[in-house]
Amino acid sequence: MSVRAGKVITPPVTASILESVTRGFFIKFIAEDLDLPVEVRDMTRVELYASDEVFFCGTGAEVTPVSSVDNMKIGEEYPGP
Repeated sequence: MSVRAGKVITPPVTASILESVTRGFFIKFIAEDLDLPVEVRDMTRVELYASDEVFFCGTGAEVTPVSSVDNMKIGEEYPGP
């Protein structure tokens, strides 16, 4: 998942990712409890590079922050707003 300008973007499950209970929970939590817009669509690498935050979520990984993609620093290189 990617966060940029207060919007969360996540790829669809058709983009070679697993649809997990954890992912579904976080999409709902972000949209309803945090009241942030969630957009489900494909993302480019350039969008990831320009993100304020990037994180993985899943049953095994829970929520894991990503500090760089392709050796490019993401946001401030530490998790959180």
